[in-house]
Amino acid sequence: MLYHAYLNAAPADYAIICSNSGVETDVVKKEIARLRLTGNMDISVVISDLTYDELSVDNTKKTTPHIEDKDVVDRGIEEYRKVFTEIPVFGMQDVENGNLFDDIMGKLS
Repeated sequence: MLYHAYLNAAPADYAIICSNSGVETDVVKKEIARLRLTGNMDISVVISDLTYDELSVDNTKKTTPHIEDKDVVDRGIEEYRKVFTEIPVFGMQDVENGNLFDDIMGKLS
């Protein structure tokens, strides 16, 4: 419900979907489709180097992310880029280097 409240509160021109290499691309495709229903906005995907697994769940109330192996993250970014050819896909290094910022500013100006 909070998701819909934010999207209905004000029109968005740009959306960033944050994911990790362990999330299936079909899940992200569904979220992109939901965002597209709210209006015509630019969308990008950022692949985080943090992930969760059965070892990172301490108990039912707390999960602790851990840093994924760089090779796994790089393969995930490569896979996402193959699937999402019309949407820019960034890794955390791209975010730190300003590539995501440049993309946002280029599309909004």
